[in-house]
Amino acid sequence: MPLELRGFKAWISVDEKETPCYGIEKSKDGKAVTGWIASKEGKKFSVKWTRPVHLYGTLMRGAVQVDDIKCAGRIMFKDDSPTCIYEKSGLDKSADIFSPFLFGSVDLTDDDSVLDASLSSRLGDISLSIWRTELASVAEFTPDAVPPEQQIHECAKKAILHQVKLGDEVSKACSKESYITRCLDRQPLATFTFKYRSLDVLVANGIVHRAPENTCKIADEPNDGPPGTHDPHGSDAIEAVQRAKLETDVIASASIRRKRKAKQDPKQELIDEGVPEESAAAQVLAAQITALEDEVESRQDELESRRAELLTRQAELDAGLDRLKARQEKLATLKAKHMAMVSKNTVFKRVKVVIDLT
Repeated sequence: MPLELRGFKAWISVDEKETPCYGIEKSKDGKAVTGWIASKEGKKFSVKWTRPVHLYGTLMRGAVQVDDIKCAGRIMFKDDSPTCIYEKSGLDKSADIFSPFLFGSVDLTDDDSVLDASLSSRLGDISLSIWRTELASVAEFTPDAVPPEQQIHECAKKAILHQVKLGDEVSKACSKESYITRCLDRQPLATFTFKYRSLDVLVANGIVHRAPENTCKIADEPNDGPPGTHDPHGSDAIEAVQRAKLETDVIASASIRRKRKAKQDPKQELIDEGVPEESAAAQVLAAQITALEDEVESRQDELESRRAELLTRQAELDAGLDRLKARQEKLATLKAKHMAMVSKNTVFKRVKVVIDLT
């Protein structure tokens, strides 16, 4: 399932298939969501996302970062199709050369000088931030910066077995122009973080529950061969059952977490427990309610942002009025002094003339 937040949806695609997320958690302010995905060495991946219908017509930007690599974002134009799926799948090294993202093994070293270097907190993270923007200018094509691969001391890998690397360069037609945008807000509308680890690490940490091995007996297609003969069909069936058991365990674990959360939020309990018994019409209505709630929340945040801007403008206006008032008072004082000086000089001249005549 994709990560969903405020009407936006984001997911990691591997081999053109959506990768399931586990252990999904949202931030307290509702502006960030985090999930765990299983990474497999050598697999290419891409970051994909969509935006809610009510935000089409708004110029936006999706900024992607993989580990420490900050990538050029994707512009979400006002006239894009409402069904548009945005994607970032690698780095544009030039206008026609592209290198895809892939999961690779961590580069370990026993060099003690690397041990002193701080391990990036973003290693193992793929993030997507959605911003409201305005177009500042259009410039010539600017390639993505390609950082050197990070080496990690073998004593400091902290269960991180994979890191994002770049695949072989391929030819790809890219835009000959770069759009320079300016963010309208101090914080993004939504932030998605995918924490990738090997499946073994996720299982070891209790994030994913793996089905026990060799516990399922398949009777549909018995193996009539001699002992030790490999039955590929039976093996595939066992793997299918194990995958189904794994998905069931994950769903059950998610249900337990929802029930625990529902103890603190009775309303949430009512919604979660009522879903399986809802009719199709009720489910459609619930989806519409959720979409409207997301829209209302988004509009409220937008209004709060505009209100903050108005308050800032009001403060600037008040400060300007205070400065104007001070200047006016100073001007009145200077005029009074000037009038006094002019009046004094006039009296002096008149007295002098009288003395000269007598």
